[in-house]
Order: sequence, then structure tokens, then C-alpha cells
Amino acid sequence: MAVEFVIRTADLRDITKQLQANREEHSDSDLVDILVSKTLAKFRSVGTEAEVPVDGKRPALHASL
Repeated sequence: MAVEFVIRTADLRDITKQLQANREEHSDSDLVDILVSKTLAKFRSVGTEAEVPVDGKRPALHASL
């Protein structure tokens, strides 16, 4: 099932920077989990977790990128 949500470009840029920090040799193999609710997206990778407000278009879902 597809996950559909709207996130501000600046928030996505900030999250990406946070998730890439200190991952030089592991950046190609680390996965990012995204948990999405109607109002919040939680991005998690090894040792890093960040949340941002979103406009969820579908009920709470879990996707892995």
C-alpha cells in the first residue's frame, strides 16, 4: 500500500541532513524507516530519529525506504 503525505521542502531537507550526519561509511547500507500518521512523520535510522509535521493523506501506515 502506498504512503501518501505532504511535507514542507525545508523540513525534508533538514531531516535528510540529520539522517546523513556521521554516516560516512554506512550511508549506502543504512535504511530509513518512516512512520506516518495524519499529522506527523517519524524518520528513523540507526541511532537517529526525527519527527516533522505533515499533512497525512492516508491513515497511519509504515513504509521502509
